[in-house]
Amino acid sequence: MLLNCRGTNTTTHQGSHHNMDEAHAIANLLQHLLHTWQPPHAGCIAVITPYRAQLSLLQSTCRRVIGQRDDGAVEYATVDGFQGREAEVVVLSCVRYVAAGWGLGRARLYCML
Repeated sequence: MLLNCRGTNTTTHQGSHHNMDEAHAIANLLQHLLHTWQPPHAGCIAVITPYRAQLSLLQSTCRRVIGQRDDGAVEYATVDGFQGREAEVVVLSCVRYVAAGWGLGRARLYCML
């Protein structure tokens, strides 16, 4: 499933990026998923993003929307931190779009996908 969020990309003073509208859309998606599906084990849902600022925003936003109802089923990580692993459900937060691959290098883009 592809969900296009036309929110505003914000750049932190450290150069990382985040998108509040996308974080809320993902939190709502996870809330619906957890309400309609019983995750079989901890970490079976992965939420990954290439940007640390988005990771922090996703964690805090999802905590507010979902609370502790995920029972550890949701794991949040950067693309680099999740590399080589898998999950039953993967939610990818791209944050922004730049014509040639979301502003990421080719190797990182391939790793993300």
